[in-house]
Amino acid sequence: MATTPTSIRGINGRRLATVATAIMVVASLGAVGAQSAGAAQKKASGCTTYKAGSKGVIRAFCGGKVVITLTTGTTTSTIKGGTCGVSGGYFTVNSGVVIDSTFKGAKPNYFGLDAPPKAATFTNAVLTYTVNGVGGAVTQNSGTVAANHKSGTFTGTELTGTAVSGSFTC
Repeated sequence: MATTPTSIRGINGRRLATVATAIMVVASLGAVGAQSAGAAQKKASGCTTYKAGSKGVIRAFCGGKVVITLTTGTTTSTIKGGTCGVSGGYFTVNSGVVIDSTFKGAKPNYFGLDAPPKAATFTNAVLTYTVNGVGGAVTQNSGTVAANHKSGTFTGTELTGTAVSGSFTC
């Protein structure tokens, strides 16, 4: 499988999401089953221990200055390292490790966001995460992106009804 994000095109050629984000949604919802954000999980290893192309790892976004602060329910987590930028007609933020459904063990941390590239605010961007082994897709969301694409905020509700909010800096 390719290790770089690739566009998925839908009706009329409209870009729907990056492959990395789309696969993360599937993996976060299917690989572990129905787990709540409060479920006890074995902590995953650090980002740099994962290598793309091995053991269910699609891509690792470990370098860079990205810092994600993510609150799910009442738990706040930080994910460090990753990339921000305009790609394929979207502003994207990726931090952590993208896995597929063949991955074994505690799922590593990940945050992914695809939003319109020129918008100062967004509604219902593609937003997925995994923290402490539990993943979610935040299908109802809104947020802000600084004009220089160096920071932003987000808030929303994931598929299970859990409230999610946070911020990012690039």
